[in-house]
Amino acid sequence: MIPFKDILLEAMRPNVATTIFAKYGVRNAAHLDKGQLRKYYMALVKKHHSDVGGDDADMKWINAAYDVLKKTAKDEPEIELKPEDKIVNVEFRNKTDQEILESGQCNYSEFTEMMAKIHDEGTTAEVKPPINYDTVHEKWLVSSVEIYMDADDFYMVSPYIEPFFKH
Repeated sequence: MIPFKDILLEAMRPNVATTIFAKYGVRNAAHLDKGQLRKYYMALVKKHHSDVGGDDADMKWINAAYDVLKKTAKDEPEIELKPEDKIVNVEFRNKTDQEILESGQCNYSEFTEMMAKIHDEGTTAEVKPPINYDTVHEKWLVSSVEIYMDADDFYMVSPYIEPFFKH
């Protein structure tokens, strides 16, 4: 008898593969060209492979999704991701001792929405490096940010933050 999970992996379609990649933080995977797709795949391997402490089950899904997506990926970019769709690595740190309170990935639109919610709650947060947009080259100048705030303030707003990291 073939396990149900193996049947799912074998019969995976591009929309399911795209959803799996999104679960691991890669948005719009079906629209990536082969080069971009491979870069994201390699980043996922470096994070989730069992040799680096990852889970074999995660790698099974990532590998299956990659195999499906690379068959339909174009050699050339069909569409360029908009700057607001690019992934931002975010770390919230305690202002006092710089301990990491939370970390994750989101796209820039989600990041700005998250920061607006924090601001709406009256919480102060210091972002390093500052988020800048290069209008000449039409790209965000940073892909990683650190946000410093008091731990008590962070825990007050953490319910607003967590949904942005759950993809």
